Amino acid sequence: MSTSEPAALVATCWTSAGAAVPGEGDQRSPFSLRERIEAVATAGYAGAGFVLADLAECAELAGHAGRAGGAGLTERDGMSLAELAAAMEDLGLWHREVELIEDWHLPGGADADATTALLDAAVALDAAFVKVGPPRGPALGNQDPRGAGLAASSSGEGAQDRMASDWDGLVAPMRELADRAAERGVRLALEPLPFARIPSIPAGAEFVRAVSRDNLGLAVDFWHVFRAGTSLDELAGALGPGEITAVELCDADAAPVGNLFDDTRHRRRYCGEGAQDVAGFIGVMRGLGFEGPWGVEILSAEHRARPLDEGLKKARDTALASFPPA
Repeated sequence: MSTSEPAALVATCWTSAGAAVPGEGDQRSPFSLRERIEAVATAGYAGAGFVLADLAECAELAGHAGRAGGAGLTERDGMSLAELAAAMEDLGLWHREVELIEDWHLPGGADADATTALLDAAVALDAAFVKVGPPRGPALGNQDPRGAGLAASSSGEGAQDRMASDWDGLVAPMRELADRAAERGVRLALEPLPFARIPSIPAGAEFVRAVSRDNLGLAVDFWHVFRAGTSLDELAGALGPGEITAVELCDADAAPVGNLFDDTRHRRRYCGEGAQDVAGFIGVMRGLGFEGPWGVEILSAEHRARPLDEGLKKARDTALASFPPA
């Protein structure tokens, strides 16, 4: 990328999803896939992301509408995955991503069919990666969810043994999932969450190293970094070359309002309009060798209240303003 060109940005799934809210009922966007990708392209993004509930609009995945939070597709004139990929190509949207694989740690997975659907969709769309969520519950090794990392939270032989025991239940199923994805040529991006068993990027980095699969990396989400209590210095020290698969930008208030899950769904801020160091975060990611494309992940009541085109433009403009001048 030339230094005179703006950073390539991606409208991640919720940024273009309109009134849809993760974890609440029908998670499909009120906008069709065609409406969304046209709005994303018009706003100047380089790509877009989708959840399974969105992709259930495509004929190949229509059977997944209910289990993905959708209520039926009869009111929409859907397109096939191939048509969606071609339309995105025509619009200049060269980056595609899909999400979210969950419950991969359970025997057989909670919904193995949904996992297969996401992997197949990634192949059909030539997606850069599929995002994977960590299991909900106590942090690995009894780590404080707001702590810096597994190593920092555990000391002594007993603590290391407890950590290894915790990992025994997660490493093997993640390897299985990564191997399934690799058979299709698909890359996975694990997204640590501060309210989950892999609660921080340092923890996630150690877990990814334990899994040791070339097609598994990390999705580094700005909000999750700061809400996990990870400093920029800790972030820089935790990650090695090639471990970053995706980076997502937003901003956040100084402290969460309510629980962390509600804060991440309803009160993210546009870049530069919160209390965190977005420019410093970008600098750390670049220092680790990441140059994009950069996801813009805006989930908030404020963003959902805006018209689709207005919200996409606001999200892109504020994100670009956080990068240093060319």
